[in-house]
Amino acid sequence: MKDSEICGYIIHWKGGGAERETHIKNQIKNLSIPFKFMEKEPSDAEIERDFKGGLAVRRGITSCTFKHFESYRDMIRNNFRFGLIFENDIVLNKNFEISLQKAVAEIKENGFENIFLSLEDSYFRFVPGSRRIKGKTVYKTDGKNTRCAAAYLVDLKAAQNLISEVERNKCGRVIDHFHTNCAALKIIDVYWLHPTIASQGSRVGLFASTFQERKLKYPLFIRALSYKLQRYYKRFLWFIR
Repeated sequence: MKDSEICGYIIHWKGGGAERETHIKNQIKNLSIPFKFMEKEPSDAEIERDFKGGLAVRRGITSCTFKHFESYRDMIRNNFRFGLIFENDIVLNKNFEISLQKAVAEIKENGFENIFLSLEDSYFRFVPGSRRIKGKTVYKTDGKNTRCAAAYLVDLKAAQNLISEVERNKCGRVIDHFHTNCAALKIIDVYWLHPTIASQGSRVGLFASTFQERKLKYPLFIRALSYKLQRYYKRFLWFIR
């Protein structure tokens, strides 16, 4: 991949503590992709411009969603062909960059565009075994599920279309639901990577969720064990579909 072809973006809240910042810096330090930390909080005018309904107030989920939008805007300003978006608790597989390079090559070879490519397994959704083809890693879906928004790749056209939707109608949904709604409206096309190459730290038990409103029912190590067991089980179920 050319240096100017792809830019990485970290969705980061400065008030989240040093632990997450240290974690994500360790995750990306050996990647050749340049990254930008999206830390700017929205102004009142920007909230009014971009949001409606329950998100049109100063909340954590509004800030997080805004930073995804700012990543797309940065892509558009700089004409980056692809944007790689991470939330700051993401855990990357050891073969992450090799797998990503293969996926990007496949996207180019097939002429895919307007693409939202989910990279993660955080909610135990996988490409059904009956659809898998040896050597193929990028699979178009029906768009009904984007598999969360903690690790994904978008191309420039998808970024443009997402921002155009915000400018036309504003956003009244948290970012992953916004993506799913855009897919339903045929604004973007959703693809899943197989095998997955990332997991969300707040799902695997590494961190509590930034937006956790209640005390966790189980300790993080129990959540981590539960996640691993569920992932193995769900992988098998999707394999036999």
